[in-house]
Parts: sequence; structure tokens; C-alpha cells
Amino acid sequence: MRRTTATHVCHTPGQLHTVTAEADGLVFRIPPRRHVFGLVLLTLWLCLWLIVEIATPAFLLQALFHPLEFAVFVLACVGLWTAAGLWALHQWLWQVLGCEILTITPATLTLQRAIFGCGRRRTYDVAHIRQLHVPPTGALAFEHEGRLIRFGTGLPLTEARFILHTLTTHLPALASTSAAD
Repeated sequence: MRRTTATHVCHTPGQLHTVTAEADGLVFRIPPRRHVFGLVLLTLWLCLWLIVEIATPAFLLQALFHPLEFAVFVLACVGLWTAAGLWALHQWLWQVLGCEILTITPATLTLQRAIFGCGRRRTYDVAHIRQLHVPPTGALAFEHEGRLIRFGTGLPLTEARFILHTLTTHLPALASTSAAD
């Protein structure tokens, strides 16, 4: 468990991200890009999905009284419908409650896409980070052992540049590997 001793939290009005200074480094919290129209459509689709999921036991029970091929077809359709709904639910939760967490220490840079604080963490050795930059899309990116890693995709270009500046100021070793914008 990570020990948090926040010395200050920085959030300027108009900024999407927040920065928390901890004993061993900085923690950036970056919300995802929210698409209101897509979120409304996804909410409506999830309501329909839930109705069908509630009726699923009845579909499966009726399939037992039909030929085996039909029962297999119904089972496959229910499986695909359930998987699609779970994926859509994950996307909805990401839009509403998700957050990208970037933790930078003198030795590591850790990225996590978290919902309710849970999500897979990827840790990168700062010594192997190259070409830390802000692409024209407004995200941040760097190369790590030959792979391009992107994060902060919901950020406006100016805010992404501000985060890049904060990262390179806090950890000068990253400044020497940064690409000029």
C-alpha cells in the first residue's frame, strides 16, 4: 500500500488534472475525455442491455425445448450480448468515474487507468524513457525500450504541455530526453 503524505495539491481553475506532491514524488490525476452525447447513448443502450439480461434466464429455458442447434445458437447470442454489455459498462464507468493516474518518482514513472482506484499499473524505469513529448493531439508520449507509450489523451494541448513542463522541472533527467515541441 502506498503511503501518502501530501504536502500540497495543485489545481488551477480550468485545468482538468490535479497534482499531489508526495514524499517520494508527484501524482497526477487526469480525467478521461468525456463525450456527453456518447455517454447519453451508452446509458440508453445499457438500460436496454439490462432489460435483456434480466430476461436471459427465460430465453435459455425456452431454448431447452428446441433442437440442440437452436439452444447452442441462443447460448452463443446470450454470451455475446453479455460480453458486449460488460464492455459497454466498463466504458461507461471509465467515462463517469475513471481517472488516469501518473506517479513520478526519481526512479520510476507509473501509469494506471483506474476506476474506483482499481486498474492495471504499468511501471517504467526513468533511465529508459526517451523522447518525452506532446504530440499534436494533446496527449503525452514517450518511448520506453522501443515502444511508444501514450497517456493523458483527454488533455488539451496547452495542459499537456504544462504537465510536460512540470514533469521535466521535477525530474531534470527527463528534460534531457524530451523532444522539442
